[in-house]
Amino acid sequence: MARGSWSGGKPLSATNDLPTRPTKPGNESRRWELLLLFSSLIAVSLYAAAAYHETTLAPWRGYQHEYRSMLIADATNLRSRQAAESFKIRYYQSYLPELGRVDRCTTCHLGVENPAMKDAKEPLKTHPGDLLLHHPADRFGCTICHGGRGRATEAREAHGEDPHRPEPMRRGAMLQVACAQCHSDPELPGMSVYNLSRKLVTEKGCLACHALRGTGATLRSVSIIQGPDLTEQAGKHDFQWQVEHFLDPEKKSPGSKMPNFGFRQEEAEALAYLMMSFTGESPAHGYIPPPTAGSETGTQPPLLPEQLGANIDPDAAEGYVGSDVCRSCHSALNPGLGHTWQNSKMANAYEAISDVADNEICLPCHTTGHNPDTNAFVEPNVGCEACHGPGKDYVTDVLAGNLKQHKDQANANVLEPDRCLSCHQSMHVPTEKHEEIIRAAHAAPAEHAESSEEAAEEAAEEEEEEEKEALTEEEVLEYLEELGAKMDSQGAPGYVGSEPCLFCHTSLDPEVIEHWQNSKKANTFEAVSEVADHEVCLPCHTTGYNPDTNAFTEPNVGCEACHGPGRVCCIDAVNERRAEHAELANPNSQDKNLCVGCHRVHVPRERHQEIMRDQEVIRLSTRRQTHPRVFDLAEGDFR
Repeated sequence: MARGSWSGGKPLSATNDLPTRPTKPGNESRRWELLLLFSSLIAVSLYAAAAYHETTLAPWRGYQHEYRSMLIADATNLRSRQAAESFKIRYYQSYLPELGRVDRCTTCHLGVENPAMKDAKEPLKTHPGDLLLHHPADRFGCTICHGGRGRATEAREAHGEDPHRPEPMRRGAMLQVACAQCHSDPELPGMSVYNLSRKLVTEKGCLACHALRGTGATLRSVSIIQGPDLTEQAGKHDFQWQVEHFLDPEKKSPGSKMPNFGFRQEEAEALAYLMMSFTGESPAHGYIPPPTAGSETGTQPPLLPEQLGANIDPDAAEGYVGSDVCRSCHSALNPGLGHTWQNSKMANAYEAISDVADNEICLPCHTTGHNPDTNAFVEPNVGCEACHGPGKDYVTDVLAGNLKQHKDQANANVLEPDRCLSCHQSMHVPTEKHEEIIRAAHAAPAEHAESSEEAAEEAAEEEEEEEKEALTEEEVLEYLEELGAKMDSQGAPGYVGSEPCLFCHTSLDPEVIEHWQNSKKANTFEAVSEVADHEVCLPCHTTGYNPDTNAFTEPNVGCEACHGPGRVCCIDAVNERRAEHAELANPNSQDKNLCVGCHRVHVPRERHQEIMRDQEVIRLSTRRQTHPRVFDLAEGDFR
């Protein structure tokens, strides 16, 4: 047949193609089929073994058979025996949709609500105590308190010991603070660890800085003390971390603003248990018990000073609360200030008089909140309120979030005239003669007063003789220059520097002079000598500063920084007019604005320069305004 002709109605190709035949499966395909078959058989076998184990060999079945036998053995009549024999071997569970739980714990723990099982062994033993009277298992389940995995029926998994899905049960003290998931009562009967943790939360004012379930954090408008929300604290750190953090917050969490409250080990553990109960779960409303006094429900009411551990003694001066209340917040806000006070003599002022006989005369200055009528006091040292005044009102303000009122009221007390001088006498009293001189000043018996005419005449005669022998002003000034006086015409008028003062007072008041020489005041200029444009610093870091020329008499904070220009009073001292000398020098140190003109309230050291430059009150031109008495005296006498 010719090429391209038809055959059987179909054309033949030029290559004479033949139909393709199916091939037999190869050996590799056969092996995959066999592997699938065997794996299926193995899987079915495993399923069958698991089913057999669960229905016949599972430990819970053995517990249930034992429980049924015990019920039968304890039956006392036909009806109870029939009920015991009808006990079914099966899963038992509590379905708790409002709590989002399914608990199968009672599959093994069958006797938790059966008083007849009080002497049985675990897991058939009756639940101890009377908690189930108020928390029935069919309504509350088990895991709400005990933790673990409620759906599991194998002990290892149910108790949360599976390393792949760990949900450890709560044991020991942890069971007590699990109550905090629903309860907010300040105390619960028999729950010593829970009660301790709640007591500490209240006393230390934790909810002033921290929020919990939308309540608390009354001071969160102060950015530096915005502590983390505690609602889900359990998922952030483990128990041991929490304990170490409460013992030393800064060490465990560098940069933490939380104060170190000095918790004991048991207190730190109680608070750590409490933190581990804050899982973020919110039980249904029907599970939350009615609030009691002091509970955290709804909007958290402002804390009161009494709740922060205030020591309000009815026999002490009214309105004082003690330094512990202040330190609860200010240890975080002003840690440097707190350390300075703790390391100062003020924090140990009472020790100096504790062995003094009849020390009642010492109490007004060596204690805080002293009541002269009862001789009782709030704090046996010189605490915060010794300078800031009674704290009950302004502490109440800050706990209610009224920060401005708190600052205004607390700082206003510091500016009261003579607050410091009521104890720090204007005269330099040597330490070794302190008690003798103070007692004499308090006693002031009339018989020692020189009120006779003869004494007055003798004093007048002595004064006349002194005036006759007095040096002229020019002679005195020449003498002062020999003593090292610096009367710079460019500096503030009337200032002579500390050298003439040191010449006499080094021997008269060695402790006072040594204290000044070792203090920061004697080296204040060094702190600003390398600061660019440090003219803004000179009013506070030098003595005898003249804002018109930027010159100063002494490159440090010397005697005249507190006592005022010394030229006139030095002339009196050289001429042995000691009363006039003291009268002129000491009133300047009583000027209430003299200290606060430089010592601003709570200026963090690291921000000192920034804050000082921004505050107009210490600009060059305001030195004259904040110290009018000093400049008026200087200008009146020497210009």
